[in-house]
Amino acid sequence: REPFLKLLDARLADADDDELRVLASVARATGAMADVAERAKSPDDRTAAPAWRLLALAAAPEGRAGLPAALERPERRRAALRLAGALGARETLSIVLPLILDADPLVAREAAVAAAAMATPTEASSLQGSLTADDAFVRVATERFFAKFPELGEPLGIGLTGSDQASARRRGVALLGRLGTTAAIARAG
Repeated sequence: REPFLKLLDARLADADDDELRVLASVARATGAMADVAERAKSPDDRTAAPAWRLLALAAAPEGRAGLPAALERPERRRAALRLAGALGARETLSIVLPLILDADPLVAREAAVAAAAMATPTEASSLQGSLTADDAFVRVATERFFAKFPELGEPLGIGLTGSDQASARRRGVALLGRLGTTAAIARAG
């Protein structure tokens, strides 16, 4: 394990995603994922940010405890969002949901995907506005959430199809089509 940790320390800061995937596989095989999680706590973003990317690529539960702090740091946020969604880390939803409206479209996308993956019907009202977001990626992630709960998505889709705005009507039809229920498909027409 020690040789791997030396390699990790030497390569982590400059590793691309392909190399991070290899490092993640070796970390998992050698039982060193907890060591990666420790590096993710570093105050130095040059070490911590790629450690978060590695944890996210590996969907490593060892990073779960550090998620709230990482979500607060812009340099670590996207990877932490990806990990939160992969782990279903519902304890981070209060941080994740507002990030759907982040000014950085890449953060907003990761937040929408994470929220859609871990939200329950309780958070449906927080996601509802994302059905009409300008960003298609955010809309699709939100449609996927509502597809898990057709009893919530169908009334929203029907409501959108009755809008006086053409873009809202199209988004309503898209949601109803994704739901796939008989009533939704009939309404999407």
